[in-house]
Amino acid sequence: MKINFVVTSKFDKSYKTLKKKYASITSDVTQFKKDFSANHLLGDDLGGGYRKVRMAIQRQYFSS
Repeated sequence: MKINFVVTSKFDKSYKTLKKKYASITSDVTQFKKDFSANHLLGDDLGGGYRKVRMAIQRQYFSS
């Protein structure tokens, strides 16, 4: 099954904000895509082919 990740403008805006706070966000998103592609049944089924999945962040903060 081919997995298609769609990036919305709302996600993009949130991602840019989180990127300033979490140093690991880029690798965390990459890992999430790999994990979800390997097991597309992760998370909760919302119906209609949509799933709700939470992504872990390593919580590496940038120092202020």
